[in-house]
Amino acid sequence: MSRRVLRVAADGSGDFRTVQEAIDAVPLSNRARTVIQVAPGFYREAVYVPKTKNFITLAASQPETTILSWDNTANRINHHQSSRVIGTGTFGCGSTIVEGEDFIAENITFENSAPQGSGQAVAIRVTADRCAFYNCRFLGWQVLIIPLLRQLGPVSYSVYCIKIAKSTSNCNHLELGIPILLDSS
Repeated sequence: MSRRVLRVAADGSGDFRTVQEAIDAVPLSNRARTVIQVAPGFYREAVYVPKTKNFITLAASQPETTILSWDNTANRINHHQSSRVIGTGTFGCGSTIVEGEDFIAENITFENSAPQGSGQAVAIRVTADRCAFYNCRFLGWQVLIIPLLRQLGPVSYSVYCIKIAKSTSNCNHLELGIPILLDSS
């Protein structure tokens, strides 16, 4: 299968104006890599990659110029998906939530823009297998990433590779559900 390319630009020069619109356009049970090229810009939106949409790549040119930002907190969640779908509390407050497997992000900043003192404010929650983040920034005031190990029958399988850009975060801790490779070089 050949890969599919979708373009997002907030100014309307791409196929879509928001990242979520492009994700929504990926077919259910996708089996081919879909690259969503995100033009430089500040995208103020909650982003959700459902478990029915696999093999998605979000690709930008520089993490400093391409920012996905939303301001949910564990106590206040404003999302286009219901809490029945995304969860509640810290688990459901991710600005970006990735449940689709084989997800890749390159050169993007994932930010939770809730102000300091707002409580737990997750920049990204990953509950999918085989995900990679290359030269990405994760900005938030408390929890940054929550990859959770999924049980697949008697065997568990999750692989995460995260290469963090040199300028990372104001966060006071990183919460991980499983061991992952972190590379800040």
